[in-house]
Amino acid sequence: MRMKFGGRYNVSRTFSFDKQGYNDYSKINLSIFFSLAYGLSFATLAATLSHVALFHGRTIWEQIRASFGDKFVDVHTRIMKKNYDPVTQWWFYSLLILIIGLALLTCEGFGRQLKLPYWGVLLGIDK
Repeated sequence: MRMKFGGRYNVSRTFSFDKQGYNDYSKINLSIFFSLAYGLSFATLAATLSHVALFHGRTIWEQIRASFGDKFVDVHTRIMKKNYDPVTQWWFYSLLILIIGLALLTCEGFGRQLKLPYWGVLLGIDK
């Protein structure tokens, strides 16, 4: 990112979202290549999602419905059920607690270099 007269843009100087400070410092000038790459990235993402939905949507939807109804059992699932006992839930819970503990240690430790507070890790936990 460049300033109005070609110098490097100091993002930390305007990062406080102060509109007057932003106008006093300099407006951001983005190159044409940057704008084009940004636009094409969004277009590529939208095209990919549209293609998958239009060309493979019915197959994906049928697989989802079959897997929730336990009607669909692939070869791998049959072999696994035949040869291995199911894993107990306490194993998954203990791994969950271990990983959350390591994530909290990583974010709060190391001199707080990651700058992610503990509550950021807790908000990131999903079912």
